[in-house]
Amino acid sequence: MDAEIGEFIAHLTHDRDRAPNTTERYFELLDRFAAFARQTLGRPAVSPDDIDRRLVELFIRHGGREGDAVAAASTRNVRLAALRGLFGYLAAQGRLAHDPTVGLLSVKVKSHSPGYLTEVEFARLRSVVESTASEHYAARDAAVLTVMLNCGLRISEALSLDLPQVNFEALRFHGVVRKGRIREDVVMNHAVADALRRWLLYRKVYQHAAGASALFLSDRGSRLSARAVQRSFAGYVVAAGLKDRHLTPHSLRHSCATALVAKGVGIETVAEILNHRKLDTTRIYVRLSGRQKQDAVALLDNQTAPVQAPIPPEAENPNGSCLTARIFCAQSESQLADNGSSATSGDLRDS
Repeated sequence: MDAEIGEFIAHLTHDRDRAPNTTERYFELLDRFAAFARQTLGRPAVSPDDIDRRLVELFIRHGGREGDAVAAASTRNVRLAALRGLFGYLAAQGRLAHDPTVGLLSVKVKSHSPGYLTEVEFARLRSVVESTASEHYAARDAAVLTVMLNCGLRISEALSLDLPQVNFEALRFHGVVRKGRIREDVVMNHAVADALRRWLLYRKVYQHAAGASALFLSDRGSRLSARAVQRSFAGYVVAAGLKDRHLTPHSLRHSCATALVAKGVGIETVAEILNHRKLDTTRIYVRLSGRQKQDAVALLDNQTAPVQAPIPPEAENPNGSCLTARIFCAQSESQLADNGSSATSGDLRDS
């Protein structure tokens, strides 16, 4: 199956133009599945035709690790997607008699609002970075966090940036590779520019910095990895007293969207900044507070102000509401009596 897996990954990379993170994840899962199939079937090699539905279901639930508990719904869905992609690809080419993933359904995952930081919380996090990390680490990490928060970039997009892409004069990152391998310019603000200028002063002391094109560098002078950022971020979150919030670097992107919506930026503009293909994806960030809802409804006050009817003078007394009710009831009874007599007269005439 190794050859088929390699061919499928090449298809995803070159024909489907899938992002490197996706292809790497699929390859890791499919490679593990192939090893699981060989071990379970007791064979040195297996072909796609050797795979049945039972084998697929076992792998989806347990990931090919003996004794493992059933995986989370989101994990099972990713495993199914990888296997469904491989076997669907082979079946479409007529190279597989039966697709073992046919009829297998994804598990429904409970939707939840993404975690995000308020402006006060980000200021606290930034303060922790400055106070706990050494100067050159603080300058780098603060710049990474500021770019992600203010530009709404994914971690892979922020770490893919190269020096020639930074344009301080135009306040732009040129040709940023976004999801789906789309290249587009990304705007920055002055907070980002200031953080980057500070980082570039410290970047000079990193190993091999002079010959490196990557904007953010590791200690060895190579491009800073997502794993390194995730580890550092987790430490900063704990130090800032935000451990219970279950925050990750991706939360900074959510924070950007949430802050923009709260400041009244249109959802279409927010979608453009985040590189969302569908507005429905952006709508999850529309979290209106009770105060915001009250202010929104208050805007309609002048349009729908109720008309105040004059109160009859005879109704004005200490028990005004009761007297008004008695007057209304007396008038209503008189009107009903008049209507009733008229109706009776009419009925007699009609008969």
